[in-house]
This record gives sequence, structure tokens and C-alpha cells, in this order.
Amino acid sequence: MKIGKASTELGRRNGIEKNRRSYSLDIDWHVHTTNSCDSKINPRDACVYAEIMGLKGICFTEHIDFDPRDTGYNWFHWNAYIKEMEATKQEHPGFVHTGFELNWQEKFSTGLLDFLDDKAVDLVLGSVHWLKSGHICQKSTFTSLSLDAFLDEWIHEALDLLNRDICHGFAHFDYFYLFGQEFYPNLKRDDIFYLTEPVIDAIIKHDVSLEINSRVLRKGLSEPCPSWRFIENYFKAGGRKVHIGSDSHSVGEIGFQFDAIRTRLATLLANCK
Repeated sequence: MKIGKASTELGRRNGIEKNRRSYSLDIDWHVHTTNSCDSKINPRDACVYAEIMGLKGICFTEHIDFDPRDTGYNWFHWNAYIKEMEATKQEHPGFVHTGFELNWQEKFSTGLLDFLDDKAVDLVLGSVHWLKSGHICQKSTFTSLSLDAFLDEWIHEALDLLNRDICHGFAHFDYFYLFGQEFYPNLKRDDIFYLTEPVIDAIIKHDVSLEINSRVLRKGLSEPCPSWRFIENYFKAGGRKVHIGSDSHSVGEIGFQFDAIRTRLATLLANCK
């Protein structure tokens, strides 16, 4: 598959380019099952728990990894996934949504685009996890890069993804701060918005939903990913589309802190009107 025109055609075929929509804040849009290498979640158990939590739905977004360095490489199998999703939908009608978390790397773009080509899901989340030096959750990734070099490479990958117009949402925006703060002591979370403005501009331009990810609240940070100041600046810049994802890998993590996040989002949106 050629890049450029072909990727636009891919967006049309998957209903991505013109079928933008808003995402209910009462749905957890980022949950992994055992169809991802690092999750213990059975989708039926997840649905039962989500219903008890008062959620209106759940989206099972599985890791799509094409980098051989990743433990998820060659883990995902589409036929097994969609069979399990169809069975779960029958047990929980109107509650289940399908999706991918596309771990984007320009180096593997041809394979990733070919993977997407014949598969229709409700939500394609784009994220940037891998750089040439390593994974953003590995401390060794940061030791060989200055902050400027890290941001340049991360921004390059994010823009390469967003400008192809193949994802509905963008996840893990400032997740790299969780591990990078140790190596970049001058990096402040409140500055990340300004340091990555080209990516925010592309998210708004391509009508992509910004994910408010609550996983970092379980990892020791006091604010979701991205931070509240970041989200406020995003709204002030004209961004409006957001969705909430717990990035769950075990059932008890589903919908984590969603009530508090919804309340804060409502206040921020009201102040930006």
C-alpha cells in the first residue's frame, strides 16, 4: 500500500475520515482484554463490572504493535477478537464497542495501514509508545536523549499519525512525563501543551478526540493524562472533542475516577464557552 492517497482512501473505507462523532463521557473508551498481551480482562466480566459502576458502555481497544521489541508483537488475532466481541455483544446488547489502540511508528506505517485496511471498528485510538531509543515507559529511553531530541522525535511520530487521518482519538498525550520527569527535571507538566502545540493543532484540524486517561492516577500522578491545565488550554485553543479512558488491564480499574473527571470537564467547558 502506498502512503498518502492510499491512507486517505483507507480512512474513507473505514468511515474514519468523514464519520467523526462525539464520544459519551459515560463510556469507558479504553479497556484492554486478554486479546492484548498485558491484560487479564475477560470482556464479559468487564461488562458486568462496568454496568455495576453505572457506565453506559465499554470499548475494548486492543494493542496493535508492529515493533518486534514490543511484547505485544504478533499477539493480536483479529478473528479471535471479533468472535469474542460478537459473543459479548449478544450478552450485553448496545453496551459493547470495538476498537484498537494503534501504537504508531512511521517505520512500520505500511504494515499498520495494511492491517487497518479490511477491519471496521468503532474507535481507532492513536498513540506514540515507541521511539528509536525505546519505549516511553522504559527509563533507558530517556537516558540517551535530551529533552529537545525526545520531543522532536515524539512530535514527528504523532504528526505522522495524525496527518494520515486514520484515527478517531489520540491517547496517552503526556504519558511520557510519568517516566521522563526523572531525567528531565526542568520539564513541567504545565509546559507540555506549549512544547507540543503542533500536535494539538493537528488534533483539532483533523477532528480527533483527545483522550482523558485516568491510568496515571493509579500510577502516582495527581492529575489525569494530559493534565488539567493542558485540557483547559486545549479547550481555549478551540478543541472540544474529548473522551475518557481508564486504560484498564484488570477489571477493577474500569471507570476509575470517571465521576470526578466528568465533573471537572464540565466546569472547564462551561468556563471556555
